[in-house]
Amino acid sequence: MPLVSVIGSEGCLGRPLCRALADEYEVRRVDVNCPNEPNALRGDMRSPGDMDRAVEGADVVVLLAAYHGGYVPPPTDETRFAVNVVGTFNVLQACLRHDVRRVVWASSIAAETKRGIYSITKVLGEDLCDYYHETHGFDIAMLRYGAFTACDLVSYGQRLFTHGVDRRDCVDATARAVRLLAEGRPLSGRYTVLRDHPWSDEEHDEFGKRWEEILARSCSDAADLVRRYGLQMPESVRRRDLSALRADLGFEPQYHFETFLAELAAKDTGGEVTPDSPRWCFETGRAPVDGVVWPEQEEIPPLS
Repeated sequence: MPLVSVIGSEGCLGRPLCRALADEYEVRRVDVNCPNEPNALRGDMRSPGDMDRAVEGADVVVLLAAYHGGYVPPPTDETRFAVNVVGTFNVLQACLRHDVRRVVWASSIAAETKRGIYSITKVLGEDLCDYYHETHGFDIAMLRYGAFTACDLVSYGQRLFTHGVDRRDCVDATARAVRLLAEGRPLSGRYTVLRDHPWSDEEHDEFGKRWEEILARSCSDAADLVRRYGLQMPESVRRRDLSALRADLGFEPQYHFETFLAELAAKDTGGEVTPDSPRWCFETGRAPVDGVVWPEQEEIPPLS
């Protein structure tokens, strides 16, 4: 079986991705928080030696590990730069040393702007990927994910109107890129992975005036659910260009605000959700414990 090395395997995208790949590939999990298990390697992106071990013998490398914009408390700018930029360089250099030239790299829609150190690290990371593609012949799929980390119910629904994407679409798009690269399909470029609502351009533009009519087509209880859960309907919804994702990866996002409402309606009917459960986590169906630290939020220990 082809070997896929997933760096950042214990994060909220890495864990389900490793499960999704396990039937088709040998999966090597790499993370600063990896447990002592078979095919799991504890490694820090800031260590070139760790990254040599992480990529050696791999057919495809998936680089997910990064400090994104949603950590509370946030890491320092120095730590974010060291992991996101220097760490990416270390991984690509290790791939070059071991002749591993097929990579899936986790970018972000934050790379569309230069607002803050996080978005700048993603711009620089994409520039590094371009360099290794142009100079060393790497095939690198840069997936610009929208926001997908776990959050409360209302926030999850609201961000599907703006910068949000369902984590399941992120997993499926990433697995699709891995399959194409493993099959020898040349990929290089930036691919936006975001929700795509099944509405016309006119409905996107006039959503604030017509949302009840639009949503009622797929969910008869839409207006009631929107009001009971305090969801704010925007005046308009921006349509994003996903043409490269469709053309090169052959991938179509499956989850959007209407599918969110359908799942919410099903759980609401089953008594799993009530209007007074604001911390209910939509992706897991359970309320996070106060003070819990998600695995991807744990501090990276300093190198000795």
